[in-house]
Amino acid sequence: MSLEKQIKHNCPHCNTEQNLIIYNSVNVTIEPSLKSKVINGKLNIQQCTNCKKEINIISGFLYHDMENQLMLNFSPDSDADQISKSEMLSELKEKGYIYRIVDSYPALVEKIKLFDLKINDKVVEKVKSELSLMLNSSLNEVVGKTDESEINIFFDKYDKGLFKKKLSFIFFLHPSQIMKIDYNIKKLSKKDRAKIFDLETLRN
Repeated sequence: MSLEKQIKHNCPHCNTEQNLIIYNSVNVTIEPSLKSKVINGKLNIQQCTNCKKEINIISGFLYHDMENQLMLNFSPDSDADQISKSEMLSELKEKGYIYRIVDSYPALVEKIKLFDLKINDKVVEKVKSELSLMLNSSLNEVVGKTDESEINIFFDKYDKGLFKKKLSFIFFLHPSQIMKIDYNIKKLSKKDRAKIFDLETLRN
């Protein structure tokens, strides 16, 4: 089941204090309607009682997918060690659950997309490192190396064409400047090609 908690938070529009209910655990198998809200970043949207404008709280929570035996710990600003070391988590891992900690919302959505497609996230992380190195190198040649020039890259979708299977990624320096790049699966090593659609290796 999904779990909620009550917090006090000032409306960002009119500064009126609000009593808000936010999720600290989401079970998308029992409550599938919550999944689209998570993916769209609208899980905790509520209306201010004073100005009637939307308040969207982004805070840490557990994402639980019983069907795919997946648990994602979205922990942007809190210590995830307590959950990582819990007896409950150990029991879930023994049952074959995959557990990941993510510290950003795009990373959370990325993991959901990958596991929905039964794609091995460890292989994708290697591809992202390769692409990031290439893109940052190209960027440094154009603008020079700066502290603000680190590229963010996230998996977007998988295209299964007749002659070409590819992973598509989005990347950006700033969210207002999103671009896309594709990666042909044929570029993967033989070992990674064998693992990319194998989640069972992640359950050991």
